[in-house]
Amino acid sequence: MTDKCALLNAGGWFRFFVRSAEDSIRDFVSEDSTRPEGDLIFSIGVNIGGARGVKEKYPKCLSRQYEDLLKYAQSKLPEETYKLTELYAR
Repeated sequence: MTDKCALLNAGGWFRFFVRSAEDSIRDFVSEDSTRPEGDLIFSIGVNIGGARGVKEKYPKCLSRQYEDLLKYAQSKLPEETYKLTELYAR
């Protein structure tokens, strides 16, 4: 696979992880969510971890977007919840 194809593939996975994390964050703060809180916290953490893994392979391309995701999560989630997501992101 060429470097360009690898980067495009990685970018697709990165967007998937970011969108999944953002969707779970929106569900977490929504009063209408039917998903259990623990499932949402796990989903947020795992998807942030997935985005981090892709970002580490292509840091020049994805670092800013990854930092934006972390800022979004920190701005929407209570501090204790955000700390729990960090555990799952490892």
